[in-house]
Amino acid sequence: MATLSAKKITDALKKAQNVGQAEESVTIDGCSVVLRSLRPDEYESVHADIEEVPEGVGYLNAFKKEHLCRSIVEVEDADLRNIDFVEVEVEEEDPRTHKVVQREIKVEKHAFVRDYVLASWSREAIDVVFRKFNDVVVTAERKAGDGVKFVIPDESPEDRYRRLLVEAKEIGANLPVELATKIREEEGFLIKATEEDYAAAEDRLSKLAAEGGSEEPETPEPNPEPEPPPQPSRVAKAPPQRPQAAPRRVEPASNEPEVPLTRPARPVIPGVSPEEMMQARQPLNQRAVEVPAPPAVLQANPVLPPSQAALRRAAEIAAMEGELAAPTPAVQGGTVIAPVNPGERQEPMELSRQQAKINPSEAERIFEQPPVAGINPRFRAPPRM
Repeated sequence: MATLSAKKITDALKKAQNVGQAEESVTIDGCSVVLRSLRPDEYESVHADIEEVPEGVGYLNAFKKEHLCRSIVEVEDADLRNIDFVEVEVEEEDPRTHKVVQREIKVEKHAFVRDYVLASWSREAIDVVFRKFNDVVVTAERKAGDGVKFVIPDESPEDRYRRLLVEAKEIGANLPVELATKIREEEGFLIKATEEDYAAAEDRLSKLAAEGGSEEPETPEPNPEPEPPPQPSRVAKAPPQRPQAAPRRVEPASNEPEVPLTRPARPVIPGVSPEEMMQARQPLNQRAVEVPAPPAVLQANPVLPPSQAALRRAAEIAAMEGELAAPTPAVQGGTVIAPVNPGERQEPMELSRQQAKINPSEAERIFEQPPVAGINPRFRAPPRM
């Protein structure tokens, strides 16, 4: 197994360190700060520190501060690039003497920048520096991909053209119309008409105006009003009506055949005037109603007298019905009891003969006998198929 010493390749590996890292300086309110792009482990520590922060404004502020405290590598003349911990003095109470004493403790660099530097900044200053941090990230991406050619391009020219047009359209909606028009004119996206185009358009308009003025305007034909239909009269005689004048005929201006616009005239009966026709007219609702004659009444069948056999049978049936309706006397103990009228009150009747008494022990013996087993004499076996 071959082994290589790192001392021999130290010079060769110097170029391999900090690949893709980018730094940019920014001065805000007189304070010079240098920002650096983050490494993958630093992004992981950022998300680990803000994982328990509740969502809201506090989460947004913590998200920005955690990125900036790891990105700041220089504040004014203080270089923090190769520093991991910073010693700070804190005041603590001695548990034995109960006196406040000062002692030095080590704090991680990003915690020192967050608690001792960014804690005193305003929200606007943090927003400006964080926006500059996004520029550092873009610079690092371009630096890492500069000079590298891919077989499969990340974005085709067509996709990039479409994306830029959509973005320009969305941004243009937020700009004034005059400003957006001026920018498009400066970039050459508007087609400007030349002096020759304007002259040609004016000549064409003048020709159209001359052609339209030479033609005589067509006279519109009057549209006569149609004759209203005669209203039905409710009386026998209608008032006389004046004869209507014939519609005026307008001669057409051109040689085209005339198209009649009115209804054809009604046929006129020679020798009869309209007044006479209206006087001789009889309304339909004034005529006498003709009632049809009732049909001839059919004669009923003659009633025949009953026969002797029918009378005799009717008498027998009446006698049978009378016997059934008469009350039947009851017989009890050889004595005939008269029928009782339903309307009369019945008195309680005493039994003339007492019933025989039964010995209780014998009755108990009868009831406590076991059930009789055997075949039911009424059982019939079902027929077999």
